[in-house]
Amino acid sequence: MLKSNGGRRRTVIHEGYLENCSSNVFTVCCPVSPTYNEHVCFSYIDLLTKVVEIAYDDDGLERLLQQTEDSR
Repeated sequence: MLKSNGGRRRTVIHEGYLENCSSNVFTVCCPVSPTYNEHVCFSYIDLLTKVVEIAYDDDGLERLLQQTEDSR
């Protein structure tokens, strides 16, 4: 879950999974509907300056790690 500053007193909350990482930015895929995924991109500076806040679900993380191990 990502909470970001949308400007003009607006806060935007995205829920999704980490899709891609590079040296400057990271991309999160947010499934909106079964046929449409929204992709949002943030820089690591956004995290350091608290423009973006990240929270994650421990149970969901454990399930994802288990699925990854099972697929190997």
